[in-house]
Amino acid sequence: MAEMLNRVIRGGLSQLVLTRVFSTNDWAILAKVIPLMELLSVFQGRAGFNSKLINCSAKEFKSLSITTYYLSWIIAILLFSIQLAIGSTIHLLSIDNQNLGDAIALTSFCYLLFPVFSINIALLYKTNNLVPLAKLNIIVGLGGGVITIVMALLGYGFWSILIPLILNNVLTAIAIPYISPWHINRFSLKGIKNIFNYASGLMLAEGLDKLRSNIDYWIIGIFLGDKEMGIYYFGFTSGINFCLGIINSYYQSFYPNLNQYKGDEDSLKDIYYRDTKRMIRHISKFSIAIAILMPLVIEKISGDKWIEAMPVISIVSISAIPRVLKVSTGALLQLRNKPYVILGWDIGLTLFLVAGVLVAVNKGIVAVSLAVLIVHWVYLPIYFWFVSKRYLR
Repeated sequence: MAEMLNRVIRGGLSQLVLTRVFSTNDWAILAKVIPLMELLSVFQGRAGFNSKLINCSAKEFKSLSITTYYLSWIIAILLFSIQLAIGSTIHLLSIDNQNLGDAIALTSFCYLLFPVFSINIALLYKTNNLVPLAKLNIIVGLGGGVITIVMALLGYGFWSILIPLILNNVLTAIAIPYISPWHINRFSLKGIKNIFNYASGLMLAEGLDKLRSNIDYWIIGIFLGDKEMGIYYFGFTSGINFCLGIINSYYQSFYPNLNQYKGDEDSLKDIYYRDTKRMIRHISKFSIAIAILMPLVIEKISGDKWIEAMPVISIVSISAIPRVLKVSTGALLQLRNKPYVILGWDIGLTLFLVAGVLVAVNKGIVAVSLAVLIVHWVYLPIYFWFVSKRYLR
């Protein structure tokens, strides 16, 4: 509920303003910067090294948390260096893309903030104490939304998205250690092999997930150009992004809930199916509402400016519904310590999606969005059925 409120108030209002003031070039730059960040931040996300802390016993947590803390800093410095180098290179070598280079370079500092609160937030997930985190997300989201709207109206273009993104990370790095205290008192890399073995498959699968989530933008950019890429990215963010945020918040509570019933197979099975069905009902209503209403609202605000994006908004919104199944099966396989099963299915989904988008891209962005819809509606129910039958006793 917190994530839904956050998305509607922050995302909805700011998106309507951006609809009015952003150009296709602004959306094209965001379609390059944000996906790059999403891909690199896999090492710091829910499938990163922190995932082992949520899954381990209370006895293991003390030693593994120290090791994970130092790993987080190593990874953060590497990611920061990689993205800063990419941004600096683009800025120096391409006069036409200096804004893109500056944006990539500046946002690289976000990676250095994660280790400050990485163990603290893992502790919240492990204890299933998600209410303070939900409240923080609302505060941070609303604050970021206000800054985005003000900056957009003042003419700052794509920076009105990226500057609040950086500020939100700063605020989170300050607040989480206060909400969930944790203190480091020594250096240790004990259990590092155990952490790598557990997290490596999850990170590969999550990396594929991020690659797959953004591959359609990049293919459109390569074959159809930045203008079409910007229009498609606008359509995508105006529709499915709301749903994906809610699905992500569902995972954040769903996996800790499953973990609590790890030894009780009957209760685990009941929770798994009950929560999956409940989330499908919620996302279905939300997705259909967005698919119908968002194009009407955008047309009312901006006239024919985004007419090409209207079908994309509706189609990709409906494609969000089966994605709940992937989150549920992924959480179950993570609980069963089967990260490479997740990886195998993700490789299959990625290959099918890339093939579908490549076949459709020459027919335009609407055909690409239809390819995305068909692949997810066909593949993910099969994935859910197979995993549920195989790994629920």
